[in-house]
Amino acid sequence: MDDLTILDLHGDLEGTFVLEETRADGALVIRREPTLAQVETRHGLTPVPAAEQPAWFSELPTDDEG
Repeated sequence: MDDLTILDLHGDLEGTFVLEETRADGALVIRREPTLAQVETRHGLTPVPAAEQPAWFSELPTDDEG
């Protein structure tokens, strides 16, 4: 998988964008970075309700530091 180039734009365009393509003439093709909810919807994913998560998933190990 290729690394994504993430752009934070401020001005006429505001927000986080992903660089899609750099053209030979130097023009950039960008798209808005999708939200987590948009990615989940696109891939047909649904979050696991807390009641259905295994117990080990909700408890973090401790090393007794801080």
